[in-house]
Amino acid sequence: MKNLSTHTIAASTKRFVTSRSGIICLLILAVLATGLVVLGGRIATQAVAAGAHQHGLATANSEQQATSHEHGGATVSTAGATTNTNPATQKQVSLASAASQEKGNGTTVDKPAADVTGTQKQVDPLSVLPNTKATGVLSSGCAVGYGQIGTQCLSARAANNKPMTCTEARKQFPSGIAVTGNDQLNLDSNKNGVACDAGDKA
Repeated sequence: MKNLSTHTIAASTKRFVTSRSGIICLLILAVLATGLVVLGGRIATQAVAAGAHQHGLATANSEQQATSHEHGGATVSTAGATTNTNPATQKQVSLASAASQEKGNGTTVDKPAADVTGTQKQVDPLSVLPNTKATGVLSSGCAVGYGQIGTQCLSARAANNKPMTCTEARKQFPSGIAVTGNDQLNLDSNKNGVACDAGDKA
């Protein structure tokens, strides 16, 4: 009886495996098993990577504390080479605190950098850039007192550095341009508030 039931189970299993539905079931089981193996491998890989990363940070931090000192906000080893280049592990400071440091980018000093040759002193920008109030010309070359500031620019000088005339101004502004200040270039001869319109001389 025992042999008969074992034989019957084996025969039924063989018929199921060789049938169409049996093959489909086996394929589904194989795909599921493969997916589980791949997923398990990924999880294991991520766990190992996370553990290694944490271990590496802990090791780097302990070595850093043992062999380095803090210097101007950056961690520098005793040999002078920067050891901590990860911004996430560096001490962060506010913008106001950084800007109030005695040394850093933008600091004006009388001493030039090491190994810099030449005797040229620092130049005050006001001594180089034109005085807008005195010249009536912006640093962009626009004449002060004409058009809307920031949207219209009447050049203070014509081509080839010649004085500006209405003939030249009409190339930029065919209908003229509003006089919003002092008519320093004398382009509004009829004094109607619009320079180089139809009523003004060339």
